[in-house]
This record gives sequence, C-alpha cells and structure tokens, in this order.
Amino acid sequence: MNPDELEALLAAVSSSDRRTVGKADAQFWAAMAREGSWTLPTAMRALVQFRHTRPGEWLEPGHLSGIIREARRKAAATFVVPDVPEGLTGRDYPRWYRAELLAHTDRIMHAWAGGEAIPETPAGAAEVTGHSGPVALPVGMAPPELRDQIARGVAYIGRERPPPSIPVRLPRRTGGDPARRAEARAELDTRRSTQGMTGDATEGVS
Repeated sequence: MNPDELEALLAAVSSSDRRTVGKADAQFWAAMAREGSWTLPTAMRALVQFRHTRPGEWLEPGHLSGIIREARRKAAATFVVPDVPEGLTGRDYPRWYRAELLAHTDRIMHAWAGGEAIPETPAGAAEVTGHSGPVALPVGMAPPELRDQIARGVAYIGRERPPPSIPVRLPRRTGGDPARRAEARAELDTRRSTQGMTGDATEGVS
C-alpha cells in the first residue's frame, strides 16, 4: 500500500470508530500493512467484515491481517494444479507451482475484495473468477493407488531420484516335490552338524 492508500484506509477506520490517528499510529499501521501484504481493496473488505461480525469491538491492525490471511488460506484451498507445461524440469517445478498458486489466490482475493464470497470448491472458484483452468481432480479425490504414485513423484520434485535397487534372486521354493524337500532338509542337517562340529572343535581355545 502506498501512502495515499494507507491514508484512505485510516480515514475509513477512523470513521468507523471515531478514533484519532496520529503519526505514530500511521507508521505502525503502515508496518502491519507491509508485513501482511495488504492491498487497499482487501483491507477495506476486511474492515467491513470486522465491523459486521464484531460490532463495537476496538479494531487493531492484527484483526485485518487475520481476516486477510484466513481469506487467502481458503482461496488457496480451491487450487487445482494445472497441466504441467511441456519441457518443465523438476528443478523448475516448485517455482512454477508457486506462481500458479499465487495467481489463483490473487484472482480469488480480487473477487473477494469486490464483494464475492470465498468459494469452497475449484468449480466455485472458476465461477467466481471466470478463469476456467484445465479440468482436473484434487489429489484427495484420486484413487488410492494413484495418490501413492503422485506422492512418490512429488517427493522427488527438484531432487535427484535414487538409483533403482538391484533385484535379489530368491531361492526357488521346493513346492510340493517330496524329493526336493528331502534334499533340502538333508542339506540343512549337514550344515547344522558341520557348524556343531566346528563349535566343539574350537571350544576351550583361548
């Protein structure tokens, strides 16, 4: 918010509760506005919401920050990841994802500042903003086996995947062949007896 926008906001705040705003107050509100990334439209919407829901209560700048932060959280919850651009590398994916999420949230917040309610679903977000992205499902609605695959892929975004493990060849099962079972048992007995002899031979050696 620039100084003129902050002055307009403080004038609205002063008008709402008849407070007197001094230089120190303006500096504090300006710092809170920077910290909370306020815009004049969103701050004004938060002020109106505060007065509607908490009439008569003394307004602090933290109240506006809390209302705006919660609105952004709800707006971000309606985000659906669009189709990944062709040629996008794993290293660039996080930056692209954040940019898409920020753009989506800003569109919702712009509509909210204009009087719209925060939508609860991706479809509702598309109606509010008029921005119809690719048709996709949130990860939580995907089949379990697909969610696991997505989770494994997301875990290595921007990281090098480990080399594939070398398969271990397991001994063949003897199945129902009596001869092979007898052969396997005899081999096991021989190993046990050999180990026992070795233990006896070495017993008492210091």
